[in-house]
Amino acid sequence: MNRGGGRRGGGARRHRTVTELAGGPERDECRDLPVAAYPDVAGCRELTERRLPVGLLSPE
Repeated sequence: MNRGGGRRGGGARRHRTVTELAGGPERDECRDLPVAAYPDVAGCRELTERRLPVGLLSPE
């Protein structure tokens, strides 16, 4: 039974700000983080020719 009022985890709702990283070393580092955690994600980049957006979440 979900006792979280319909939200996952049942915790307080958090608002975040998303900033898209245009380029540079910070974008490259953030782009590679999911691959370090989930190696199968690396293959997703090969499925498209477009540049995938990378966002940085910040708590408000």
